[in-house]
Amino acid sequence: VRPSPGKGDGLYALAPIPANTFLFDYEGELLRSLDELFERYPDGRGPYIACVNGQMFIDGADPQLSGVARWMNHRRSDPTVVARKQRFGPSPAMHFYTARDINVGEELVFDYGDDYWEAMGILPLPE
Repeated sequence: VRPSPGKGDGLYALAPIPANTFLFDYEGELLRSLDELFERYPDGRGPYIACVNGQMFIDGADPQLSGVARWMNHRRSDPTVVARKQRFGPSPAMHFYTARDINVGEELVFDYGDDYWEAMGILPLPE
């Protein structure tokens, strides 16, 4: 984790990583309903919220409960990482894999998706 120009802090590769490599899961507190989400964030805007299936969310705001995924920044074009959601079962999850070969020092970024930006009230959507 180190500064990312114009974005605060970001997550960077310390070694080369081949394409399609599992990196880590998005970790945090599991919110099992929209009601739980709105109890915590009355406006529905949690900056570290990952929507897994529309009714379940992972809140990575607490550094004690979250992992390194919370440091990944957004990039719509040419993301270095892709998210794969496990939407069913008792423990929904968001898994991250490399989208292509990653070089040492390259920032790990993924597309947060339109729903995230709309929920945060940020329009037009950032690149």
